[in-house]
Amino acid sequence: MTFEDAIRSLGAEFGVDLEPEDGVASFAIAGDGGDSVDIVVREAEDHESADISADLGELPAAGGEALLLEMLEANHLFGRTGGAALSVEGSRAKLERRVPLTDLGRGDGSRILAPFLETAGRWRGIVAGTGGT
Repeated sequence: MTFEDAIRSLGAEFGVDLEPEDGVASFAIAGDGGDSVDIVVREAEDHESADISADLGELPAAGGEALLLEMLEANHLFGRTGGAALSVEGSRAKLERRVPLTDLGRGDGSRILAPFLETAGRWRGIVAGTGGT
């Protein structure tokens, strides 16, 4: 399965027209709480998997060390990340996960995205200082 096929299948499953460009597809999707989560899907270098990334928001200017420590602890054995990994890109927190293209493109990509979105929503609240662990 190609990256393009997987992305088109994922788009069809969610009822949106997704067209990847240069190995990247991005879209916003509503989580359980109704808030929209920006998702970027990139073709991995192995051409057999994709990297899914959700933006969790701006890191706080004050008290950021405690949040970074909490993120690091949550990454331990993926205990509080649902199999994904928390990371930082510039001043933004991210949730990222690598999945095989076949898991996205066989018509049940929501099996991957639904728990990913739930985890992203929870961590968005934590990053914003409005959610608990």
